[in-house]
Amino acid sequence: MFLRPLPFCAAVTALFVLVATATSALSVVVPGDGRSFAIQRNGEDIGLHEVTFTRQDDRLDVRIKVEVDYRFLFIPVYLFEHEAHEVWVGGVLRELRAKTNDNGETFDVVVRPNGAGLVLSVNGEERDVGRDAVPSSLWRQDMARAGQLIDPADGAVMTVDVGDAKWEEITVRGETIRARRYVMTGDLDRELWYDAAGMLVKVRFAGEDGSDLQFRML
Repeated sequence: MFLRPLPFCAAVTALFVLVATATSALSVVVPGDGRSFAIQRNGEDIGLHEVTFTRQDDRLDVRIKVEVDYRFLFIPVYLFEHEAHEVWVGGVLRELRAKTNDNGETFDVVVRPNGAGLVLSVNGEERDVGRDAVPSSLWRQDMARAGQLIDPADGAVMTVDVGDAKWEEITVRGETIRARRYVMTGDLDRELWYDAAGMLVKVRFAGEDGSDLQFRML
């Protein structure tokens, strides 16, 4: 989700880092599975990440909205606005469209099938990315197993590796739950936690300035 020089910028991108094996993702999503996360830097809220689902028959629409407004002593430092819409039909990605304002730099990203592969368009410039490339969206545990990822925020193609999951007890919404923890390495380094249903409940990683960045489920 965006490799930028700003020290906390990766916080926003973390929620676009992976993508699902769509068939299983489509089958488990039910009304009410939408999730909201506070984006935190060193314990301070700097933004909000929201994921909502709409399902009709074998079609699943996933909408993602991210807003970050980071200020230092009330002085605006960084503004990030992102909206993405994924369409899955029968477990196959039919379309991804995303628009992003990254502190004044804008991106219009489209991913669509083309024969056996995918075509990625960034601000009107197209390239083939092969059938194994997947758009990222961290809402499902299945997403942590893709090797080549397309960042909906800026169209960057990234390579990552994720180790085996380990069960841990964490606090979510004031309650202790058991969650699977994955560690991602490669172009992005992330810790990811998923609940027993395979839904994302927490993200954590270090910013380029050493700050602690987390996504806390609301």
